[in-house]
Amino acid sequence: MKKSAVLALSALFTVSAFSLETKGIISNESQLSFSENDYSVPSLVQKDSLTASLRQPLSQSGKTYFSAEAMVSFEYDRTFSDPAYDDTEILADLTLFKLASKIPVNKANFCIAAGRFSMADATSRIYNQNADGILLQYLSPYIELNAYGAYTGLLNAKTVTILTPVASAYGSNSDKDFYDFATAYIAGALSIKFPYLLFNQSITAECFAFISTEGPGEMTAEDDKRIYGTLALDGPLSSSFFYNASTSFLFSEEMDYKAANYSAIKADIFPSESFMLSVSGCYASGKQGAFEAFTTFTASTAGLNVSEKKYNALAMGGLACAARISPEVILNLGGDILFDIPETEAEYSGTQVSAALTYQAFTDLSLSLSAQTFIADKEEESKSTFKLMLSLAF
Repeated sequence: MKKSAVLALSALFTVSAFSLETKGIISNESQLSFSENDYSVPSLVQKDSLTASLRQPLSQSGKTYFSAEAMVSFEYDRTFSDPAYDDTEILADLTLFKLASKIPVNKANFCIAAGRFSMADATSRIYNQNADGILLQYLSPYIELNAYGAYTGLLNAKTVTILTPVASAYGSNSDKDFYDFATAYIAGALSIKFPYLLFNQSITAECFAFISTEGPGEMTAEDDKRIYGTLALDGPLSSSFFYNASTSFLFSEEMDYKAANYSAIKADIFPSESFMLSVSGCYASGKQGAFEAFTTFTASTAGLNVSEKKYNALAMGGLACAARISPEVILNLGGDILFDIPETEAEYSGTQVSAALTYQAFTDLSLSLSAQTFIADKEEESKSTFKLMLSLAF
């Protein structure tokens, strides 16, 4: 008994000897929105949040560690209409709770992560969220293998939005404070990547599958089964020109396993160290020919209009740039043109323009001012937003 106690104390002191890293972020966000080009009826969103995180190494090398992150936020919404409408909401979430380890194997690494953590697919559009699960990776200079499994039913539906098979969002119960369990799915993924396979070009093949199941939340998906298959290519074409291109096919029970498609391409050009120019385009199928309407699993906004158009039945092209004006100031500008393609004919949806100025006063203090507007073909879909955000890390 005494020997066991001594061993337990020895292990405790060994773990505590490794440096515990902690971090906190306080942020304040103020946003004004105007819909339908009516600047006499603004909508205000005031959000204050606190995020705290820690990372505890569990080995001397630091390759095995535990990390966690939690956040709490207060949000006040007010629409200055007649009569006025206002609402307040307090959210709390555990966004990260992970045990991870990296094990060297010859010239490669075997990595394992378990718990709650973020994961994204090859496109970062289809699936990009946290979940409770496990990730296994084999990483070498010649091949990368990934196997992933997760469950979404314990997530907070107020902070993670999952889309239905027809691209509408599973809602959350506004009467519940702090936390509301998300729609339950079992997720699984397998991927293989060949880094710099030929002429420094990398190729990735990936499959994500989702099956609805029962969970503790009120929102449930009935017999939803989806499979996404993706092929992606990326790499440099010169020292200042980089690109990535991908195509994904969706097969779901909702569509009798007929195919839907999402394809995207993006090129990043670096004329100088302080300037980047990006050109991009994407297509998410509607009901064209053999294709059904595409939808992502995690909600992702393509259009900045009133309805916040998702990557569903659209074609979009964009141009963006980022410039470091000084060591402390970064300017971002962007513009996109969107078309709705519900069936065979493309319909002009609108043009969106955005600008953001970020001032990094100190390492731990940043201030950003952003503005964006969507000039819609249908005036009732037009929207303009102005946002001021202050963030302090400690």
